[in-house]
Amino acid sequence: MAEIVTRVDDLDGSTDDVQNVQFAFRGKTYGIDLGPAGREKLADALSPFLEKAVEVRGLAAASRPRRAAAASNSNEMAAIRKWAQDNNVEYRNAQGVMTTLGERGRIPEEVKQAYYDAH
Repeated sequence: MAEIVTRVDDLDGSTDDVQNVQFAFRGKTYGIDLGPAGREKLADALSPFLEKAVEVRGLAAASRPRRAAAASNSNEMAAIRKWAQDNNVEYRNAQGVMTTLGERGRIPEEVKQAYYDAH
């Protein structure tokens, strides 16, 4: 049976065209669900900084294998799964479709890494 998930804008409670927006600040990665108005507001607020900033690539990927591999015991895996479900963390599944973590099965490395980045 398919499950329908409705995203709700974290700022205004709307449900129209809501998307998860991720950004990093002071070494932490954040995610927030925003509709078109919220995304525009965030883009406007960040615009003067983004005009002067440079894009950084590869830093998070370099640390991924070491940190994600640390999630080995079942208590930690349960904590990661609960955090991912509570925060509607999405990942790209084998078919290339963005999805959220289920109750069972392997936890993808990118979800583990997002957990470690947040903690």
